[in-house]
Amino acid sequence: MTTPLKPFTTDGASGFISFFYEIITKQKLPWEACAIEHDRIYWQGGDLSLRKIADKYLRKCVAIHYINSKSWFKACVLPEIVYLGVRIGGQYWIPFPTLRKVDGKWKLENGARWGYGFYYPRYK
Repeated sequence: MTTPLKPFTTDGASGFISFFYEIITKQKLPWEACAIEHDRIYWQGGDLSLRKIADKYLRKCVAIHYINSKSWFKACVLPEIVYLGVRIGGQYWIPFPTLRKVDGKWKLENGARWGYGFYYPRYK
């Protein structure tokens, strides 16, 4: 596998989710570690079959985080919403805008896509 050209960066949970959660609650998103691992896989890119595996991993990780929750929404619905979001928004052919925390400040960037460690439009 080829090493990406850009250094690894993360937007947490699709940037906007992490941004609003942090602004409102003054805390990190409870499942942000799942999202960061997902970002690491997206950054690397590769065969598109790996993207689906990464997205399923994220869905399962979010679901496991809320397995003991009394909230049906958090345990059952939220993981599916997250999964659909990354399936739609993580296409390699369109760099969706995202918010990334750089040096402690939120910054709007393009680049939430499969293989974002490479310069657009490369994904493999």
